[in-house]
Amino acid sequence: MGYYGSTNDEAVFDKPANEEGSIFKGGYLVDNNHNPLGITDPTSLSELVNNPTNGFTWQTIGAKVQNTKVAFSPNGDGISDTITPYVFTKQNLKQVIAQILDQDDKVMRVIDQETDTTKSFLEVGSTTNADLAKSISMFLNPDKLKWDGQVYDQTTGKMVPAKDGIYTYRLIGMTYTPGENNMQTMSLPVAVDTIKPTLSNLAYSDGKLTADYSDQGVGFTAYSQAKLTIGSATYGVPLNHDNQSTSGTVSYQLSDEQLVLLKKGDGKLMLTITDLAGNRSEASIQAINGENKEVDPPFIWPQVRWSLPIGTDNIIRPDGLYQAATKDSIYTVQAMVPAGQDFIVTATDSKSGRDYLGNLDKTTGTVTFKVDATGYPYARLSITALARDGFGDFIQSPSIAECGWIGFRLNSTIFACREVCGSWFVVISFIAFVLIDCGFCCGLNYLTVR
Repeated sequence: MGYYGSTNDEAVFDKPANEEGSIFKGGYLVDNNHNPLGITDPTSLSELVNNPTNGFTWQTIGAKVQNTKVAFSPNGDGISDTITPYVFTKQNLKQVIAQILDQDDKVMRVIDQETDTTKSFLEVGSTTNADLAKSISMFLNPDKLKWDGQVYDQTTGKMVPAKDGIYTYRLIGMTYTPGENNMQTMSLPVAVDTIKPTLSNLAYSDGKLTADYSDQGVGFTAYSQAKLTIGSATYGVPLNHDNQSTSGTVSYQLSDEQLVLLKKGDGKLMLTITDLAGNRSEASIQAINGENKEVDPPFIWPQVRWSLPIGTDNIIRPDGLYQAATKDSIYTVQAMVPAGQDFIVTATDSKSGRDYLGNLDKTTGTVTFKVDATGYPYARLSITALARDGFGDFIQSPSIAECGWIGFRLNSTIFACREVCGSWFVVISFIAFVLIDCGFCCGLNYLTVR
């Protein structure tokens, strides 16, 4: 099979995730903890993505990058100290050059020069694509494209910290085909911002906490939250930011649970705000006279199990899986978690790719899912429970039901299925069935920011 035309006609760098036509959903900068920049601060980002009720994943969140909000703070505090491009190429390239430009497009530093880089692809058995930094030429040092915020000072001949301001991380890609357009670029704007935001007028009255905040740098977004600390417990407090101004006011009503912790503890409240570059400021207030007791916030390890009635058509198989019968392609199934805890419970059908958020009855611990298998011969269900261990931190139960599914008998033909567990299932009447793990799992898996 041949190819007609020049390979230079193709854009060698895939479009950023926040632009129409992006294939790999990359094309943005990440910090030293692999957090996409330009969305919100790292802790708020963890809360945004790791909480499934928000509807984001690490694979899709790049679409929310705001180019004018991309920033980092190379000050050595471990938070957003460096940047690395998460970029995908659609061709093998003869050469790739990474540069840092100032606001006047003057080259301030050459980060790296690579030859014979490999194009991006989805590796067999992997759920993530191989970006430019995973090219074979950089296999032994995937950090070659990292910028630590240092620039070359021609006066002293040494590297010095870049001044706060706007810069561009530019990639130049050269194709193997000579001629027009064999040199292509991708430019990613970024700000160096080392100025901390400010908190002022922190006050507490009748269960409500208020404060004013401002920032001289890149500021905040609508996804930004402050962190409220009561004893050892932490909570997210929305900034209610309009996505434009550099200042605002926090007004937050404490919940009954938080008021109990405040009363039994030392009576202090601490508020922390972090801008998009990772700069933090905090302020405390003696809200009430606490009882100074050692109080830990209530927490139950995330546990979950399926709950299906056992009868003529619903059985527990010898391999420990439920087999439940239904005549409908849309139906409800239930699971159980410990009562009294705000778990987030999700089910995933690996056949259709559909995700379901369970409806939790906190009093009884019953979780109800409405599953839609329309258009598919069967569904394979797994379930996971998530518990919040603090603002931006979650603990996740192991995903169970590795062999869960639903099958239909089509016309008069017997529909048979076999899964990795090695068992065969045969449907001999016009029904559907679902197989799901009936185990009860306790999870100790921390779900952190990337």
